[in-house]
Amino acid sequence: RRSVALLAAFVAGAKVSEAQAAAPTLGAAAAGALEAFHRLLRELFIDCATNGTRHMLLLNEDFASRKSWPLLGAIDALLRFGDPFDAWTPETRDKALSDFLRRDPAPATDAAPGAPATSRRSSGPSATSAEVSADVDAAWRRFLRRARPLLHVVLRAPLGDNSDLRATCCEFPGFVTRCAWDRYWPWPEETATSIAH
Repeated sequence: RRSVALLAAFVAGAKVSEAQAAAPTLGAAAAGALEAFHRLLRELFIDCATNGTRHMLLLNEDFASRKSWPLLGAIDALLRFGDPFDAWTPETRDKALSDFLRRDPAPATDAAPGAPATSRRSSGPSATSAEVSADVDAAWRRFLRRARPLLHVVLRAPLGDNSDLRATCCEFPGFVTRCAWDRYWPWPEETATSIAH
């Protein structure tokens, strides 16, 4: 299953980032693992939006277990809403947006082409805080729109007893409603041998 995912990434021209689920579920170790995972998500989003790089985030089998649920909240938000909310602090969001806008300046207007100049929002010194906030929100939506189609998430579910996977899908419905599922069954040894010959 991992080989098929890596082949798909190669064919799509995507960089692969593998995330391992962390064993600790309590205390400082769990908080550190969660922050490391959030940092990885932020880095992937920033690279996708800013540089237009395709990425595949490959999650190992341990992500289907209950111990990984704190990490899966960000993935579920990404799948369902297009934004891993928990991964961003106000500071990291501002920095990502600043870097994005430096490389891809905001359009002069959010109005349709040919619209009168009076419909354009101002972002200069005379802009109200509501106008600036609206500009920031529009830029953030553009950042997310740029990144989302370039980031693909692959969860390698365990074979055999899938009770943890079922519970995970009930807790995080994005894995059911927003994903394509490919099941790979083990091949019989004689089939693999005959194909090899």
